Amino acid sequence: MPATRSIGSATFPAIGFGAMGLSAFYGPASSDEEAFAVLDAAHAAGTTFWDTADIYAGNEDLLGRWFKRTGKRTDIFLASKFGVVIEDLSVNGSPDYVRKAIDSSLKRLGVDYLDLYYMHRADPKTPIEVTVRAMADAVKEGKVKYLGLSEVSASTLRRAHAVHPITALQVEYSPFTLDIEDPKIDLLRTARELGVKIVAYSPLGRGLLTGQYRSLEDFAPDDFRRAIPRYGPANFPNILRLAEALKDIGAKYTTSSGKPATAGQVALAWMAAQGDDVISIPGTKKVKYLEENIAADSITLSGEDVAAVRALAVKADAEGQAAGPRYPEAMWAFIDQYTAAPRHVLSRPPRRRRRPQTRPSLASSSFGRKAVELTYKMGQVSITTNTLPSMPATRSIGSATFPAIGFGAMGLSAFYGPASSDEEAFAVLDAAHAAGTTFWDTADVYAGSEDLLGRWFKRTGKRADIFLASKFGFVVEDFSINGSPDYVRKALDSSLKRLGVDYLDLYYMHRADAKTPIEVTVRAMAEAVKEGKVKYLGLSEVSASTLRRAHAVHPITALQVEYSPFTLDIEDPKIDLLRTARELGVKIVAYSPLGRGLLTGQYRSLEDFAPDDFRRAVPRYGPANFPNILRLAEALKDIGAKYTTSSGKPATAGQVALAWMAAQGDDVISIPGTKKVKYLEENIAADSITLSADDVAAVRALAVKADAEGQAAGPRYPEAMWAFMFVETPADV
Repeated sequence: MPATRSIGSATFPAIGFGAMGLSAFYGPASSDEEAFAVLDAAHAAGTTFWDTADIYAGNEDLLGRWFKRTGKRTDIFLASKFGVVIEDLSVNGSPDYVRKAIDSSLKRLGVDYLDLYYMHRADPKTPIEVTVRAMADAVKEGKVKYLGLSEVSASTLRRAHAVHPITALQVEYSPFTLDIEDPKIDLLRTARELGVKIVAYSPLGRGLLTGQYRSLEDFAPDDFRRAIPRYGPANFPNILRLAEALKDIGAKYTTSSGKPATAGQVALAWMAAQGDDVISIPGTKKVKYLEENIAADSITLSGEDVAAVRALAVKADAEGQAAGPRYPEAMWAFIDQYTAAPRHVLSRPPRRRRRPQTRPSLASSSFGRKAVELTYKMGQVSITTNTLPSMPATRSIGSATFPAIGFGAMGLSAFYGPASSDEEAFAVLDAAHAAGTTFWDTADVYAGSEDLLGRWFKRTGKRADIFLASKFGFVVEDFSINGSPDYVRKALDSSLKRLGVDYLDLYYMHRADAKTPIEVTVRAMAEAVKEGKVKYLGLSEVSASTLRRAHAVHPITALQVEYSPFTLDIEDPKIDLLRTARELGVKIVAYSPLGRGLLTGQYRSLEDFAPDDFRRAVPRYGPANFPNILRLAEALKDIGAKYTTSSGKPATAGQVALAWMAAQGDDVISIPGTKKVKYLEENIAADSITLSADDVAAVRALAVKADAEGQAAGPRYPEAMWAFMFVETPADV
């Protein structure tokens, strides 16, 4: 299966198809015969995310003829755009124009609805709130499923998302164009904070990264690319060098066609490595290049090569910026006004930054804040960055959204020395809640952890504010695993009783039961979903094949696994868990992201642990490997010295580890635990730093070394517990 991406409930391959070039801007338009051959091939290959726009000459009409000819509309996730008025090269986002534009697009395409509808560029005359409300009306009317924006500012994206969920941001993004990553523009961080997917157009640098074009003379006389300053004669040699370097990297890889990867395939593979929220939509007029683009999915770049391409990209982006903009001047004006659009102005000053206090609301996109009635007035003023309080990076499971850094409650009650008193534990839980850390993780095997949380819920009445996850499967009495349907039902009811709640947001099987087919267990778990006792299902430390089999019975939304710069089992190609989870769209919940606290540098030897601390029995933490762990913590601390957190202090080793985890993708949720408020606050503050690409690569190099040293030292669990890891279950007969 190809790697997949999702928007809302729709899932499709990570590499889509941009249809623009079939009709517009890149020389003569294709004939219907030529275009249909490409579209037929895309459909046959399962490339089902198609992108068009009303400004792409006859492109919508072309797709409409293809739909009429084939009857395959429902097979395609269809996206179009509006807003650019070609007659006077202006942008119109007025409600009346929105209504007319959508109806015209539907008519040209010969369809009843669009899966995704973008505003192509922001209108400097119309507040984005006004435009998005009109777009939202189209959703209510069933004409559009999801809304998107293209090439807007971070503040415009945030304001739009506050009116109606924006599911996709389209922007030029490639190893040649990194505007979206620029901290001054702040689009990538903002999109990820809001849970908005990135649709990368021109991921091949408008074809130049393929190496097919050796000079401007290779373009047709009416090709739009001739007018782009960045592609001018002064910078073209730099582009060719970039393409050659990508080709050299590609020589290491063999694609599904049996050939070495091309420069373009390396570029697309690098785009895929930027996160499972990135969808690339390369276009082409030829079937052979379409097939080449699709085959890019068959290679996965090593961490070293991802870093190598980034180094090339940073250099190429700087050279491109120096050469000039990525659009002709008249069109660049629509992009280079990131702060010029009019806005609704709050009639009172914006509140100062504070951590969210309530449960996330996708509808309002006001994560962690109670809905407030605000009085607006219209004004022609420049956008400022403090219109809304800055928010933590977020993650999502299903329709729930929460900060990327959650809280693992195990240590309050079990395994790490004496349990906390209620007073001590409640202080930590109160602080987590007050900070908006709303993803809480527990399990029935964590001694009195569920009872403790139950007492906290009873004391505070804040159950609805928390995304609550628990786990079942371990039978403490005989140290076994039970996944039988009867046990599932009893375990869940017992957990709900201890927690004093009516439902769990997420319910995992803690380990796979070697006696019970996973299908049988998951069917019993799915019954709990039907009964309203559980919202989402998860698995923990299972094999890739077990995950796949479970997901075929009922959607598995989360995979919990130990994952940190000290433990990379999930990335091991032999275990194949990370790739499988991402293929299936399963989120990763990383427990022990601080290496059970050892990556913080607080522990200098095993003697620092209490006599009954579980970590004393873990082979990987033994005396032979402890010096290696200390060196890793020191190296992370050295990297942290470059960064200042929201507390005004240099980043700690633990904060660097958590920031590195955040950089692994917006499908990764970290759940560090602690018994102390000060360390909870330190963990949360890790969200205030973003590691540079160089430092992400540096931590990875340290992690690979540390993981190898750890593997050599022994397993990450005592032998009796290690036997439960990555277990295969019997076939379902």
